Formats: sequence, structure tokens, C-alpha cells
Amino acid sequence: MFEVAPLLLPFDVRLELPGSKSHANRALVLAALAEGETELHGATPCEDVALLVQNLQTLGYDATWRNYSRGIVHVRGGVPQRAPRSATELDCSLAGTTLRFLCALAARTPGEWIVTGNERMRERPIGPLTTALRALGVEAEDRGGRPPVRIVGGALGAADGPRRVTLEASVSSQFLSALLLVAPSLPHGLEIELPTPPTSRPYIELTLRTLAEFGIDATWDDRLIAVPAGPARAPGRFEVEGDWSSAGPWLVLERLLRGRFQATNLHADSAQGDRLLPRYLDALDRPGAVRLDVTKVPDQLMNLAVRALFRDAPTRFIGAANLRYKECDRLAVTVEALRAFGCPAEEEDDGILVEGLGGRLEQLRRAAPPTWADHRMAMAFAILGAAGVGAGIDHPGCAAKSYPGFFDDLETVRRSPRCIAICGMRGVGKSTLARRLGPKLGLAVVDTDKEFEERHGPIDIFVDAYGWETFRAREAEVVADALRPGNLVALGGGALETPATVERLREQALLVWLQEDVEALLPRLTRRKRPSLTGKSIEEEVREVLARREPVWRAAADLIVPPGGDLRVRLKKLRAELAMPSTRC
Repeated sequence: MFEVAPLLLPFDVRLELPGSKSHANRALVLAALAEGETELHGATPCEDVALLVQNLQTLGYDATWRNYSRGIVHVRGGVPQRAPRSATELDCSLAGTTLRFLCALAARTPGEWIVTGNERMRERPIGPLTTALRALGVEAEDRGGRPPVRIVGGALGAADGPRRVTLEASVSSQFLSALLLVAPSLPHGLEIELPTPPTSRPYIELTLRTLAEFGIDATWDDRLIAVPAGPARAPGRFEVEGDWSSAGPWLVLERLLRGRFQATNLHADSAQGDRLLPRYLDALDRPGAVRLDVTKVPDQLMNLAVRALFRDAPTRFIGAANLRYKECDRLAVTVEALRAFGCPAEEEDDGILVEGLGGRLEQLRRAAPPTWADHRMAMAFAILGAAGVGAGIDHPGCAAKSYPGFFDDLETVRRSPRCIAICGMRGVGKSTLARRLGPKLGLAVVDTDKEFEERHGPIDIFVDAYGWETFRAREAEVVADALRPGNLVALGGGALETPATVERLREQALLVWLQEDVEALLPRLTRRKRPSLTGKSIEEEVREVLARREPVWRAAADLIVPPGGDLRVRLKKLRAELAMPSTRC
């Protein structure tokens, strides 16, 4: 059992995500059938990709790892002409995409092939694809619409074969993608009729875009997709996109813990459906009950459910019936897990209902629900534990199916505290609070007023010599240098009067506004030698400055520590707030 402890601080992390297995596997099949040589870069050897490469070799295709750890695969295209003497097994373990793609590729490849997987894989549907293959003249036998599938390959490339086929893709878009990928290698290409709307449309769009990257321009007109005869052209070097699906856990955790996540290898214009996840998270930030159709991002339902747990209103997810046919019944397993963590949830026909704990987070409890060795479940439970009160993960190794380094990256997140900055009126106690809080949180304390004086001398003398405008410009430089991950920064009272500083704080720090009553501030300020901002009495100046600055602080602050209480009380309150998941809804 792998223990995930709760994160006690917001984070600021930059990660290189795995290459998209969806993109890599599509490119591998096309490269195997293309004319010429392709070298894939960024094809992270997660289990699904590694299994496809292994089975391409078993089929007789020329695919070799040039650098396994960096995900570089070399493929020399061309359908093998020599068939094995006996039936040969292609073991896909729990890799659904790999198995579906291999069924179509095996039908194109001379030989007798047994395409199979582990026990759970043998329960997942394959019937619509084998039905379509038989209509195309292929000898393909399944077991009651499930694997293993016996395929006699080679017939799919016959010159007199059918040019059009009907395919039911409402259960899985992988059936459709499998045919699309082999279609360019057929003598006349292929037209595929869809009697009902296919599921997971973004994955089909990803297939069409990958075809285009190999020089094949398919067309999609309502219920008909037409793929012209190729051949596909090897692009030489092929870059596999970073995986938007793998970004899901971090995007959710970023919202919950007010963190900052950046990926070095994601494409904003990607065809991957999960690039839309931020829009779904925006919807969950809205108040009140939410009904969310996850048809375009089904693999993110589990992560979205984690976000929904922390809302204070119900969230109904629909459009996810196909999740019952994944590595586990993800609808049932997600509901079981949410209940184990203390959140009421209900399973529905095509989705789930999450009640949300919101202001009742005291009901949240540590749990270790079974993951069923499903990579998506393991990662979702891990971020729930990190955002809450901890979790136990029974099969952490299953994350390797799509994200081999997930739990290592989770530790990187834990070691990457976000910069925290404290703003407020002079005399409010920012520096004192920072000095006491920094060591407790393991953060380096930076007082920007002191930093300024080390560089430029006493503030009052500098202002007398150069004026407030020049002071603000130099102060902004000091603040910019201080806003680094792992720092706790006490800001000067007027630092946010510089717009560029406000923008930097928004991007680079979690901003805490420390409030105090005027009556408490006045005695402190009368004892301090600081240049006047207005030339008026202390009381008049404080009230005037507060009236000007408070709207800026309020708009920029992520957390507010209200007036009142001694330092110990305020420290305790702020520490609790920093560790508390955001329940903005």
C-alpha cells in the first residue's frame, strides 16, 4: 500500500509530462504501414506504447527502440510478406487501444493471429470491430463479442475487397480509429459509415490529424468518413505531443490547492480532447448545482469528481456510459471511492452524481478504496488524498500504463512550495508574521523593505532624494526578484500600487492580505520613522491610503486574514487556510 500524505502548502511546479499514448500509438501504426522511415520522439514507454511496439515486432514490422528512456522509436515502414508458420499470439494485457488497433493491423498483415489480453481485457467489447472486419472480407472470430480474437491476416489488402463498411462506434471510438489507421494502405482506401453518432469524438479527430501528419487527408461528412488510398508517407522525425490526459490530475490539484502547474510539452492547439479540461474546471468553479456532459473528456471524469467533492453544491456528470467498459467499471468504482472518502455520491445510467462536501470538510476521511489496478483511478485517488487528509493506493504501479513517473512527480510537487506573499498596510505586522511563519512552513523569508534598503539605503532618504515614482520603480525590481518558489515574501505597504507588481503577483505567488483596524495601526505608526505619503497627519494619511489601496488588495488577494487576534491566533488561522482546499463554490 502506497501512502499519499496531504499537501500542506500550495505548489509551484513545472513538469515534462509523458508523451500522449493516444498520439504515439496512432503514429506507430501509421509508421508501420507508411513508405519510408519514421523516428518517433517523445513516445514515453508507458505500458500501452511498449506493448504496441512489442507486438509490432511480433507481427514482423521493423520497429525498434533507439532510446527507451527518452521514448525514441525507429520504424521502417512496410507490410511484412512472410507469415509465421503457426498461429501467433499478440498479448495486449490491459491495453484497450493497443488491442483494438492490433486487430485491424493484424487483418492487414499475412498470418494467423490471436489478439488477446488479460482477464479484464477479455471482458471488454470488440464485436463491432470484428463485425466490420468480416464485412471487409477478413476471417475474424471473437468470443461472444469479446477478445480473444482470431484473425487470418492479409485479406484486408485484397485488390477486390469492399470499399465501404458500416461500423457501430457508439461504445468505443477505438473501433473507428483502428480502421481509419489501416485504411490508407488498402488499394482503394476506405469509406466508413456510422449508423449512430460515435463516442469520444475528440479521439477520432486526433486520429484524423495524425493521418494528416502522414500525408493522408481524410474527410468527415456527418456519418461518413472517407480515407483515400495512400500510401502514407513517413515524415522522418515525428514529435509525439505531451499528454493532456496526464495533465488532468495536476490541473485539478492546482485549482484545489491554489497551486501553479506548468507543463513543458503540451500543445494548446492539440486535437486531444482532454485539452478542454480547464473549461470543465471553470464550470465547476461556478456556484450552485452543475450538470456537466463529459462526452468529450470521459477519461477526466474521475479527476473532475475529485474537484466536485470539494464543492458545496451537487454536481451531475453525464455522457460517460462508456466508462463501464474500461480497465474497470469506472462509474461504479468512482462512486464507491467517493463514499469511502466520506462524500455522498450516486451511480447513474450514464454518469454519477456527487453531492459535494463544501463547508462540511470535517466529514472527509482518509481512505484506501480499491483501484482495480486502473491507472486513472490510482491517480485520481492520489490527488484526492493530496488535497484532503491522505489516501492509500493499493496498486501504485498501475500508473505506468499511461504515466510511469506519476508518483515521482507527485513527490516533486510536494517539494515545490509556491511563493507566498503578504500584503497590507504598513504596521500591520507583515514582517513579524513572515518571520514566525516561514520556518514553520520551511519557506525562506524575504522582507522587500529590508531588501530595498540593502540595495539602495534607507527608504526615507531615498524618497527625499529621488521621489516616490522612482522608489516604486526600484521597489518593483526588488519584488520581482523576491517572487520565487519556496519564498515567503513580506511586501512593502504600497508595493501593489505598481500595476506590473500586481500582475507578477497574480502569476507567481499566492497573495495573503493581512488586515488590521485603523485604531490598532495608529499607535504603531506613530512610533515609526517613515516618510509621509500625503503630508497629512498620521490618522488622516492612514485612512486616505487605506481607502485607495484596499480595493487593490481585495481584488488581488487569494486569502484574507481578518483583523483581530494576537500573532499566535493569526499564525494558526493562516496555516489552516494555506492547507485548506479551495471550496469557492
